[in-house]
Amino acid sequence: MAEGILKNCTECHKERNCCCSFNTIDFPILSSDEYNLLVNTLNVDSGNFSQLEKGCYNLIAKNGICPFYKHKCTIYKFRPNDCKLFPFDIKNINEKYYLVLY
Repeated sequence: MAEGILKNCTECHKERNCCCSFNTIDFPILSSDEYNLLVNTLNVDSGNFSQLEKGCYNLIAKNGICPFYKHKCTIYKFRPNDCKLFPFDIKNINEKYYLVLY
């Protein structure tokens, strides 16, 4: 698995923009493969996601914080590609997907 682009991601113990400020950035988008890995293989609660369209899901934040952030990422090795890309983000604008930089 890729380590992500920010050196501090693997050792994150502070509230950073990527996991703790879903009020200022969009919720991560997951492919159906990423969703199935988390829900069916790792037994993650499907209530943490909403379906956007066929094969595409959104992670649902709890009070603006990722539900998998407990002083560090609890699914780090299996986190969605959208999370791995931070500070880039996959964004749905007018039914088209774009890669944006925060």
